[in-house]
Amino acid sequence: MKRYYRLLILISMMLILVFSLMETGFANDCPSQTFVDQYYDKLTATSVVAFREYADFYVNSTVWASIDIQTKRALARALACYYYYHGENSCDRCVIYDAHSGKKLAKYGAFGFKIY
Repeated sequence: MKRYYRLLILISMMLILVFSLMETGFANDCPSQTFVDQYYDKLTATSVVAFREYADFYVNSTVWASIDIQTKRALARALACYYYYHGENSCDRCVIYDAHSGKKLAKYGAFGFKIY
């Protein structure tokens, strides 16, 4: 019975940690809004990012395929920071899609980075 209570306490502590991360997110890790805006302007000017709908960013598939995993993660983080500053509900997440096919490529948020 004691084992059951220990497991229950451990699970509840993990849930508290997860929900606190979801609420605070990584907004404190985002660069300044001016820097993020300039970076996003460069991405759209060079057609890396084709367009955006809320937290969904549509990127050039050729560019996406040619960059390494660290660059993909950094790009996703930058787009999530952009949405944090310019989103309707100040959410710090993003989903990246292929601009040509609409296929989901990656997502970034409170639970980390995932490539599909």
